[in-house]
This record gives sequence, C-alpha cells and structure tokens, in this order.
Amino acid sequence: FEKEDKKYILRLTDVKTRALEQVKAEVDFCLYLLKQGLSIPEVILSKHNRFVEHITFLDTAYVAVVFSYAKGDKLSYPEYLKNTKLYEALGALTGKLHAASSNYTPKTYKRNDYSKNYYLSHLKRFIPAAKVGIHQAHKAMMEALNAIPKDSAYGLIHGDINNGNFHYDHALITLFDFDECQYSWYIEDIAIALYYTVFVFNDDSIEERNRQAILFMKWFMKGYSKHFSLPKHMFKYLPLFLRVRELIVSVGIHKKWNFKQLNSWQSDYLRDSTKRIENAQPIVDIKTDDFL
Repeated sequence: FEKEDKKYILRLTDVKTRALEQVKAEVDFCLYLLKQGLSIPEVILSKHNRFVEHITFLDTAYVAVVFSYAKGDKLSYPEYLKNTKLYEALGALTGKLHAASSNYTPKTYKRNDYSKNYYLSHLKRFIPAAKVGIHQAHKAMMEALNAIPKDSAYGLIHGDINNGNFHYDHALITLFDFDECQYSWYIEDIAIALYYTVFVFNDDSIEERNRQAILFMKWFMKGYSKHFSLPKHMFKYLPLFLRVRELIVSVGIHKKWNFKQLNSWQSDYLRDSTKRIENAQPIVDIKTDDFL
C-alpha cells in the first residue's frame, strides 16, 4: 500500500503457520541487520509503537508486520541467468549477512533451527505415505544433518534466498522475506541460492544446468569471500543441502499444486525431482575446484 507517496508491504501471517514469538525473533534479526548496514527493507512501527501486532479477523489470528517497499525491481529468470554482476552482488550481500549473523545474539526470542523447518516438520502431512522413497530420503537427510558439527559455520541464515526475494537496482540488491530464517549452517543459504538458479533446467539439459551452476558459484563466491570466510571443508556439504532444498520444494509442491492440472514443465520437473530425491542425487554435479 502507499502512504504519503511511500510504498509499504503489510504482511499477515497465520499464527498456525508462524507463532508470534517466531515473528518477533525474525523482526529482531532484521532490525539488527539494518543496524549493521545491510540492504534490507526497514521494519515500520505501528501506531502503538510496536514492530509486531497480533490481530484477529474472522476468527483467525494473525501476526502483522509492515516493511518498507524494497528498492528496485524483480528480474525475470532470463535476465537473472545472464547477470554475473548480480551473482557477485548477491554473494557479497550474503557474505555480509553471514558475517553479521556470526556476531548476533537474540535479545528475547530465538528462531527455530533447521530441524523445525515448517516444510520438513510437516512432510508427513503433505507427502502421501505411499511415496515411501521420499519418506526414506527425509529420514536419511535428517540423520546426515544432525551429524554435522555446529561450529563457527553455523548461525542464523536467511533460509530462502532466490530471485523472487530480492529487488535489483543498478547493482544494489535489497533482500527481503526473512520468514524462513532459521538456525543452520551458512552453506545452506549458498545451496538455496544455487538451487533456485538452476532448478528451471530439466534433466534433458543437465550439462547446461551444470555450466550455469559453475558460472553462478564462481561469481557468487567472488562477492561472498570479500565479506565472510567459510571454511573450505563446508563445501563438501553443498550436495546434501541441495538435496534438502529439493525435498523442501517437493513438500511445498504437494501442499500447493493441483496435480490434476499440471503443465508440461511442472510434470517434467516433478518427475525429475522425485527421482533425484529418492536416489539421493543433488540437482547439479559440480566439484569445489570448479568454482573456488
């Protein structure tokens, strides 16, 4: 909406999806990042001098937050796929985010960790029991995640960096939508950004998908490394977190898509994705030496 010639976003979250305390923890993180100079939308105070309001409408409880409208515009995928300067800028912003996160201590409420991710924790609700392979893959992934040490490479991440969650304005990226922020390993944010860069390529374009992945990672890491140093050994987990993201996307698909009205791309993606999940195969096959 607009007020006094300025644009804002009003976000209403059903408390059944995200508890009030979790939204307050998200907002606290955003306010901290703003103080660190990161390019994210401002959080706007209500008339009651609160950043978060709890409201009820038609017997449904919501958590309301208002953000300033992000500068710039969303890019289409064709524009995004060609823009190496954007990859570098996105890497730089992610590096700044992780550097800030590594020094962040919550004031009051604390965000959940990866094990309580909404989609992973609701997998049994949305994925039919008959899809045994996906359920087995989920169990194996959680065991693998739980075995990773929680050291300096672990902290509060954005959790959903993709082309739809930032605006681009002449080399300036404004990152928004921290609703999926969670405690996890910083490599997961990188895997998420990579996944959403290449998921549009189906399995009949594997070589092109891998080339795009290497191109993205080279430029992304060029920007990232200027602001944060992630231990090289953490990149061995990149395939695992690519698989985790694909599983999360699969749960979202089963939650939202109408399986009776799939277009050709959706049908192809669902077939390829399910096969990858069941076979523990990441969406791209690239080595650390390809981009570092």
